[in-house]
Amino acid sequence: MAFPFVHGMQIVKGGFITNAVVETLSAPLSGEELNEAQVGRVYAADNKIWGVVEVDGSKKNVDLTSTYVYTPVMSSPLLSGATTAEEADEILSENIVELITKTDEHEEKITDLTDKVNDLSENSETFVYESESPLTTHTIQHNFASNYVDAMVWVKNVDTNKYTADIVEVEVTDENTVTVNLAEARDIRVVVRKAVKTATA
Repeated sequence: MAFPFVHGMQIVKGGFITNAVVETLSAPLSGEELNEAQVGRVYAADNKIWGVVEVDGSKKNVDLTSTYVYTPVMSSPLLSGATTAEEADEILSENIVELITKTDEHEEKITDLTDKVNDLSENSETFVYESESPLTTHTIQHNFASNYVDAMVWVKNVDTNKYTADIVEVEVTDENTVTVNLAEARDIRVVVRKAVKTATA
């Protein structure tokens, strides 16, 4: 068992109530130190929890390690099933290890996502186009000097005046130009992206 205990825990048994930190001694109280100790004192020694009691005018140590009952200062679903501090300590330790593991996993996922976003940012160039008038054919000059481009097209709805993503015919006219062909004359917005790095077979 690890000492001192976690903050927020109370030890309660026959008048013993101590909050949070339990004092750790090198050995159980004895002799004059025990006689001068305050009744109700709780401390740790030899990997056990001890309480000082007075019986027939004499002070004695009581081993509280596995027999005392504790109640959390604040309601804790994690500790609801524990009946001793040893069990509570084990539950807390297991949950702390699980939390650390999950935190590490989340950090790895965040790092991986960040790397992908940075890679996307570093390995692409973007050109934005918005038409000045409704047309059936929109010629977009991006000047990327590359045939490896991708275009996302939003078409304006004449009834709602809102732009929505649509699947339309996009033609790579040449290395610097793409052409968007529509069935009806409409305003459009287009984002053209160029890949800086291309895979080779």
